[in-house]
Amino acid sequence: MSEDKSSAKERDRKHSRAYRLAHRDEIKKKDHLRYLKNRERNLARQKAYYQAHKPEREAYRQQYYPANRERIKARSADYRKAHPTKRRERELLAMYGWTQADYERVLAEQGGACAICGGKDWAGKWNKPQIDHDHVTNKARGILCASCNTALGLINDELKIAQAMLDYLHRFNVDAPIMEKGRRNKRGQSKSE
Repeated sequence: MSEDKSSAKERDRKHSRAYRLAHRDEIKKKDHLRYLKNRERNLARQKAYYQAHKPEREAYRQQYYPANRERIKARSADYRKAHPTKRRERELLAMYGWTQADYERVLAEQGGACAICGGKDWAGKWNKPQIDHDHVTNKARGILCASCNTALGLINDELKIAQAMLDYLHRFNVDAPIMEKGRRNKRGQSKSE
């Protein structure tokens, strides 16, 4: 008798799984409508539950991570390896409101080069182009190499300081040759000379 029950349960599971696969879009639409209809009530219930169980949830969290640290790290590394662009896409959108397509478009508009020095050497901490942004509004302005982005950061994007630096350089090095990245060697010669 127990074999009949277990085989019947397995048959029902298979039928249910096949139905869900065959009607996936319809089920998804119904679930979404149910969610919208009950959204406020569910959010209030979730918030109340969270507040009522906050200490025990925090205690569990504090015990769980140390006990499962290696497994969590391995799972995260596997995910990053399987989805190499996902993290970058999330960061672009969250930090600057850019999609990957926006990033590629701006870089193409800049000719694949730094917006300031025109260099295509992306050496630096991340070995890739860096997005320059206004630190007050967080609005992206362009794509720079590590050197130019660092220089802007060091002067806090102050136009007066940038102009003073330019005046200083003109005062002492009016005709000094400039290398591809904007740096001069010890003799004031560019790499190409």
